[in-house]
Amino acid sequence: MIVFANRNSILQQKQNGMVGVITGDVIRSRKANTDVWLKKLKEQLSPFGKTPVFWEIYGGDTFQLRLEGSLMGLMAAIKIKAGLKTVKSVDVGISIGIGDISYEAKK
Repeated sequence: MIVFANRNSILQQKQNGMVGVITGDVIRSRKANTDVWLKKLKEQLSPFGKTPVFWEIYGGDTFQLRLEGSLMGLMAAIKIKAGLKTVKSVDVGISIGIGDISYEAKK
């Protein structure tokens, strides 16, 4: 199923507090040049906002991205995966969560 969002539906989701959260893990990160794939990952995440408010890399090769409005999750996941697939031998596993914000940790 393909869902097309318009500006009004995204704005409505922001008002309702709905967010999308992407969690990912770089696969075979130890077999590739860390400087190369890490730079590419940061290039893919940075258009979505600043770290650590909207995205964060932790544990070496795991990342999390917060999106305002739940409909951006699939588009962001495709962008991140496509970007990292340009690095030889690296892939990324991604999960997408959609819901309301019930808790925010201080950063």
